Amino acid sequence: MADFWGWLSTAMCAYMTAKLARHTSLIKIPLWSAFFIRLLTVLTDRYIIAIPESNTPDYIGFEQTAWQWAQDGFWGTFQHFDIYQSYVYSFVLSLPYSLLGRSPLMAQMLNVSLGILIVYSAYQLTNILWNKKAAYVVTWLTALFPASILYSSITAREVWIILPFMVGLIGTAKWFDSRDFRCILIALTGFSGSTVFHGGMLLSVLIAILIFSIHESKALFKWSRKKIRNKQIYYLLLATLVLMAIFISPYVIDFLISLPQIRILSQRSFTEAIEHLWQDRASGDAAYLIEFELNNLGDFLWLCSLRTIYFLFLPFPWMIRSPIDLLGILDALFYWLACILITFKLKIIFGDSKKRNVLIIIFSMIVVFAIGTSNYGTALRHRAKFAPALFAIAGPVIKPMTNFRFKLS
Repeated sequence: MADFWGWLSTAMCAYMTAKLARHTSLIKIPLWSAFFIRLLTVLTDRYIIAIPESNTPDYIGFEQTAWQWAQDGFWGTFQHFDIYQSYVYSFVLSLPYSLLGRSPLMAQMLNVSLGILIVYSAYQLTNILWNKKAAYVVTWLTALFPASILYSSITAREVWIILPFMVGLIGTAKWFDSRDFRCILIALTGFSGSTVFHGGMLLSVLIAILIFSIHESKALFKWSRKKIRNKQIYYLLLATLVLMAIFISPYVIDFLISLPQIRILSQRSFTEAIEHLWQDRASGDAAYLIEFELNNLGDFLWLCSLRTIYFLFLPFPWMIRSPIDLLGILDALFYWLACILITFKLKIIFGDSKKRNVLIIIFSMIVVFAIGTSNYGTALRHRAKFAPALFAIAGPVIKPMTNFRFKLS
């Protein structure tokens, strides 16, 4: 029966892929390629040999915890829902388990479905930011990207973080085109959904709110200056908005301090808290940059820059110790390519508020995760969260390479 639900999930995923391919025929080949590659990876893992990382304690633990919670019945699983913990994915998985029984194949195919939607969302985001030609190439990149294939084929929570984040970016980009309030709701819902599965994504919500607030405030002030002829009334309105912001800010700060991650940091000095975080996350032979001491804000700033470089581009050639590290080199090449291409188009990106603010959100999240990572293996997993978005913002300069014209323009 477990395999029945797994194969039924496979059929449903294929049906979803067919619907997406029919809706956007331009990318039907990369969509179907993404589906079959991920399906082959899942079947290899289930019936032939375990693929890398599928048998690690974290990913086995997510599935085992889901089955354990499912024993409490459908309604009983809700007692385990806690957005402050890392097992929200296990809670989601426990819902079908409680109704249908345990089926690891079903769990993996559910992640494959989200992986296909991530490929589709990469196309949508690139098309909004640039054009269909660039979007086509980015769809192929996301479909064939090794980390994307891996994390959408095992019982990992990564795809549950990536997809809402991509939806948030799409909502943000669309808002700059339409100024439709519904786009703000889509963006904040997406970023919030991503935060539910990983608390570190909270910054995306805060940055999005700040971006929307700044742009809406500018629009409001321009409108009010035109409509309100009386300067006294205009300045009274402005003062009221400032007072409201001052009144609300303590409640926002109290909420942030109540979060477990922020509460831990607030119990120490800034440098002590960050250094403790780095030492705590540095484990095993894959740990990096643990020899540097953090004494002041200046140290923090330059170490953040160094950690961001390590986070995106590890392993470096001199760090290769085993054949598996060669896969890490291949993974890093995608980020090197994306970042180089983004650099060549930086002037265009910063000249367009839509592209600029999307890049700000992506880069801010990369820096935050780089600060909280001190392990090469963990860096590979965390940076995969932002790969489709990086490909999307780098989209237009990848296109010439499809015609074998290696010219960056």
